[in-house]
Formats: sequence, C-alpha cells, structure tokens
Amino acid sequence: FLACGALPVLLAAELFIFQPNAYDNNKLLYIWYMLCAVIAAGTAAHTAAQYAKAQRRRNLYFILSG
Repeated sequence: FLACGALPVLLAAELFIFQPNAYDNNKLLYIWYMLCAVIAAGTAAHTAAQYAKAQRRRNLYFILSG
C-alpha cells in the first residue's frame, strides 16, 4: 500500500513544474525514491527471512532423517 502513496508523488514531479527551475522537482523525486527504497528493503528482508526459514527446515530434515 505504500507504493500507492509514492505513485502520486512521482506523477506530480514528472507532470508539473512547481518552481521556475525544472530541477527543483528533484526534491519530490528524492521523496519518491526513499519511499520505494523502503518497499524494496522490506521485500528483501521478507524474502531473506523466508529463505532462512526454509533452510532451517531443510537442515532439520537432514538431521532427523539420517
């Protein structure tokens, strides 16, 4: 759901010029980048946790099986 909040920021920064200098919109792009970085970090942490959980199960299976 966080990505839904980041998309309007990106669209606003790309479609409208809020300041006389076009590069002033970069501040909005930085906010969008930070929101997306949080999403990517959360996804990576979740994936790593799932991988570690599967690895523990696999190790326990090999220990118990023989």
